[in-house]
Amino acid sequence: MDGTPLAGTAALVTGAGRGVGAALARTLAAAGARVAVLDRDAAVARAVAAEIGPERAIAVAADVFDGDAVEAAVARAERELGPVGLLVNVAGIEPPGAFAVDATGVFLVSREVARRMVGRRTGAIVTVTDEPAAGVRFPRARRTPGAASTAAQFTRCLGAELAGYGIRCDAVPMGRARAEIVRLALPHRALAPR
Repeated sequence: MDGTPLAGTAALVTGAGRGVGAALARTLAAAGARVAVLDRDAAVARAVAAEIGPERAIAVAADVFDGDAVEAAVARAERELGPVGLLVNVAGIEPPGAFAVDATGVFLVSREVARRMVGRRTGAIVTVTDEPAAGVRFPRARRTPGAASTAAQFTRCLGAELAGYGIRCDAVPMGRARAEIVRLALPHRALAPR
């Protein structure tokens, strides 16, 4: 252990080629995690991974809507970084994505990572959302696909199902993600109820 809070943790961040996802990948690497920078755009994933450095990050190109690509991406991340102890779902959040990415993408990636975490009886899955911090949703124009998406609720329900396996799941509003992501990943901390 090198004294950083996430030393030894392998993290997979979806939508990590730009915006919030890239910022969270950098935050996790700075906290000691080895990060799989997953994005459907291979060039931006490579650029973020190169910026973080080869000792801390790899680029993984995959479309989170493609189940076979997700399975291959998670397998590669685990092969190169070790067992994924933290999944951060960001793909489709900024800018707001389509229903398929917001809901189906979170489902496919979470299912593949959770399947592996269950056997290890440890891990954390965090979905970054565009909902307000208090969880109160205000109707907004051009947000119907996001409103229909249940990625945050799915993640919270998944947490209830996986708690018995030592896996913590939660959804975090985009505005608080950088401040909370390391805390949520720490294995010795219980998640505060939302």
